[in-house]
Amino acid sequence: MRAIRINEVRLEKELRFAQRVQMALLPVDLPKRIKGVDVAARFSPARELGGDLYDFLAPEPNSLVVAVGDVSGKGVPAALYSAFAGELVRSRTFRRRFMPERASPATVMASMNTILHERQLEEYYCTLCYAVFDFKRRTVVMANSGLPYPIRGNLDTVSQVELPGVPLGSFAGSSYDEATFDHLRPTGFIAYAWIAGDLNPDGAVGEAHKATADKGRLTAEHASEEFIKLLYDVKAAQLPR
Repeated sequence: MRAIRINEVRLEKELRFAQRVQMALLPVDLPKRIKGVDVAARFSPARELGGDLYDFLAPEPNSLVVAVGDVSGKGVPAALYSAFAGELVRSRTFRRRFMPERASPATVMASMNTILHERQLEEYYCTLCYAVFDFKRRTVVMANSGLPYPIRGNLDTVSQVELPGVPLGSFAGSSYDEATFDHLRPTGFIAYAWIAGDLNPDGAVGEAHKATADKGRLTAEHASEEFIKLLYDVKAAQLPR
């Protein structure tokens, strides 16, 4: 029994350390070169370790890349695969600067898909939403690989960006579509790995977003907190009594 307890303590210590490593790989603040932009994120794994990932990157001046993703599975294997996928996001993003033509989100996704598929981990795959914000041209270009459709909203409307795609690593040679938004005005985009329940913009997600917008000008940090709280309140109100 003593040997079993010693082994349990060791495993608990290793798990806590793995949690710290996973959190250290996630960004805390925006890149310092980005001014006048407000971004926030919430990370809540289903277990001690999870397969969710996100990142904020500034590969060029006046641009911001936001990536949000999830990998199949739970626990330690998912966390390891997620760390590898996250590093691919960073390396493929900064590699854009050295290419003859700036790689588009669809090109980045296709490159990641090739690398993940070549690793021959057939039971694992990655869903990812990858968006490039160009603040000089006031455009957003995004691609998606099976993540729930991102939400685009402003003070007046809330809508989903219908952008399907094959999960990364599933099939060789997969290509990806893009959605482009021009002439950006003050707008919010929500990308998420998983939200339980109705993902329709007229449902709980939409109601929570509209309620957050009605509260006026909030920082992204406060808006994300308010959004999650309101989302759970709306979902609770929709449950049968």
